[in-house]
Amino acid sequence: MKGRVAKWRRAAANGHEIGNHSLNHPCTGNFDWQTPDTMLENYTLGRMEGELLRANRLLHSSLGVWPTSYAYCCGQNFVGRGTRLRSYVPLVAKLFVVGQAGFSETYANPRRCDCAQVPSIKFDNKKFGEILATLESAVADGSWLILMGHEVGDIRAAQTTSAGVLQKLCSHLKGRPDIWVDTVTAVGSYVAANVKHPVVRDPAG
Repeated sequence: MKGRVAKWRRAAANGHEIGNHSLNHPCTGNFDWQTPDTMLENYTLGRMEGELLRANRLLHSSLGVWPTSYAYCCGQNFVGRGTRLRSYVPLVAKLFVVGQAGFSETYANPRRCDCAQVPSIKFDNKKFGEILATLESAVADGSWLILMGHEVGDIRAAQTTSAGVLQKLCSHLKGRPDIWVDTVTAVGSYVAANVKHPVVRDPAG
C-alpha cells in the first residue's frame, strides 16, 4: 500500500471501501508459513485489539479513511489455545460495523446473521459461470452475498480473482436492478438498523 498510496486514495475517493485486515495477518500456526510471533495461538485479546487499532490509524494517516469493516485473516476469529482460547468476534463488533468471515459454506441470512461475523463465499479462481450460479442461488434465497477474494489478475495464479470474470460480473450486475450492490458497511448498516433478529429465550430461565 505504501508504494501505491495515490492509487489507493483514488480508489477510496471512487467509492471503494477500504477495510481493516490487521497489521500482521495472524492465522493459526497450523499453516507452515506462520511464524510463532504471528500465530493466533500465541495472541491475546489485548494484542489483537492493539493491532486492529494501529491498522485503523495507519489507514487513516495514509489514505484519509477510518475503516468500518474488518476481514478476518484466514477466516479465523480466535486467539489463544485450549482453555485460554477466546473469540475476538466481540472485539470486532466493538470496533467495526461489519466483520467479514471467509471461506464460508453459506450465504448471510440478513434476518439472522451476526454482522460481526458475516459469511463470505470464495471468489478466487472461479469461472464466471460458477459465480453466476452462486449469485442466482443467493438471489433466490433472499440472501446477502459477499464474494471474498485476494489478488485480481491472472486466474492461473493461486488466490487470484480473474480480472475478466470480475468485469463480466460487474457488467451483469449493471443490468440487474433487482440486486442491491454496495459496500459491506452500507449493507451491514442497513441490516443492523432495519432487521430485528429473532430472540430465542432459554426455557430454563
